[in-house]
Amino acid sequence: MHSILIVDDEIEIREGLAARLSRENLGLTALYTAADGDEGLAIVEREKPDLVITDIRMNRMSGLELIRQAREKGLLIRTIVISGYDDFDLVREALQLGAADYLLKPIQTDELLKVIRRTQDELRAEWNDMELQQRMMGELRLALPRLRAETLTEWIESPYLSFKEITLSSRLAALELSWLGGGPLAILVFEVDDLNIVAEQRGNPELERRLILFGIGNVVEQTWEEQFPGRFVFYPSAGDRWVLTAECGSDEERERIVALAAESIKRINLFVKVNASAAVSPEIGRLSRLPQMYREALSLLEQKAVYGGNRLIQDLEPAEAEELPEIALQDSAAMMDLIRYGSEQELKEALRRFDRLVLSWRKGPISDVQQGLFGWLMELFQKAKGLGWKGESWLRNPILLWEQLERYNTLESLQGKTEALLLQLSREVKEQTGSRNQILKEADSYMRKHFRCNLSLTAVASEVHVTPVWLSKLFKKEMDRTFLEHLTDIRIEQAKEMLGDVKYRVYQVSQEVGYRDPVHFAKIFRKSTGLSPMEFRQMRGVDDE
Repeated sequence: MHSILIVDDEIEIREGLAARLSRENLGLTALYTAADGDEGLAIVEREKPDLVITDIRMNRMSGLELIRQAREKGLLIRTIVISGYDDFDLVREALQLGAADYLLKPIQTDELLKVIRRTQDELRAEWNDMELQQRMMGELRLALPRLRAETLTEWIESPYLSFKEITLSSRLAALELSWLGGGPLAILVFEVDDLNIVAEQRGNPELERRLILFGIGNVVEQTWEEQFPGRFVFYPSAGDRWVLTAECGSDEERERIVALAAESIKRINLFVKVNASAAVSPEIGRLSRLPQMYREALSLLEQKAVYGGNRLIQDLEPAEAEELPEIALQDSAAMMDLIRYGSEQELKEALRRFDRLVLSWRKGPISDVQQGLFGWLMELFQKAKGLGWKGESWLRNPILLWEQLERYNTLESLQGKTEALLLQLSREVKEQTGSRNQILKEADSYMRKHFRCNLSLTAVASEVHVTPVWLSKLFKKEMDRTFLEHLTDIRIEQAKEMLGDVKYRVYQVSQEVGYRDPVHFAKIFRKSTGLSPMEFRQMRGVDDE
């Protein structure tokens, strides 16, 4: 469907052409006429016809001038020019101005119709190409976030290899992310606290998981688009996490990024109604450093299991630690540690959340609750047996336990019975299994052997077969210090010894005791000793030159 404008100062020709074209099956949506170029230009500006058929010579504005002024105004129109003059200079000029064809008077109607239909075919082809281009651009825009996420996730999840950076640069250019290869960058990692539990509590866990992650993506991206003046890219990554990489060329920009990350967490709480934590890499660096910075941010995120979530974590300093999170009764490993190492009061405090345990099972009648409780207790008894517990009567004859639970038909009475059973189990396990001090001795020994590595509470806890939360609690209870304080003391103790040896430079000492960043090492060393590494050397009489 097209529209045509006829411009001619001879009314007979103008009206005759209009009458003939209106009778033809051209699929026209509109047919306009104008007596000269001035009137024709006004119609072109107002109606934007698809095709203009114009005489070259007219009393006022000529057809050529009409075409020229339309082009100057940015009005791209298809034009067929007609004239009674066999003037090849006019032909040449008309074609240079973009005329589609040129016809001489008297006009052969069949020839004109042939030219019009050919021009219509060309217009349809152009529209189809344009529609295809727009559709392809739309599909590319939809695919762009996914392609960015796949490319950047592959980069940060893999070890750095220099030859890969060359290939990455070309891919980033295609994804409109060339700026990542420019100046220093900061990396943030966002993670929902207890995503599995939250999704299960809301029902339909898989759907809820997707909705929560989608909501976080929208909230954080909108927050940064509104408030961050620089460039950033935000994308989903492995482990149900979101990663944000932003330009960061100065300390002031890093402070802005930290503040905006904290604001993002507040908005997640408000709009998505879940708790979330974020970690920002301790250092800024260029593209080649992103994989290492990402791993450092993940290590920081592990600290939420010790110091609490729903906050921004930006340093391993123990001074910023918060209260330990509540023990989730659904976590049998954490419950077993509570039974082994917790006090009776701590066990009772945990069981005050017994109703949450029951709700997590999604049980209905009391018999279903009894069955859920039976399975939960049997799992704890099995774990206790694996630790050397001898009171295995419940395991040898589980029907006895079931018969006892069947006697209680209210939530409160079942909670009371559970508390009694677990307090008895706790006393027997403590008598029959290893002491707290033995766990700490093993942890200390492992830390002294591996302090040069990127040690985390989770890694050490795995080695001594307890959960991170309870290893942290044992350090505080038995040694009156945190895990990180103890690890720092081991490293600083070794650093002092190495700083007394002139063959080691300060940066070498930093790396040897587990600090990749010498500036961060100097900060920790001064906090521990009151001196910088160089000042400590001078005090020891060591010449660093």
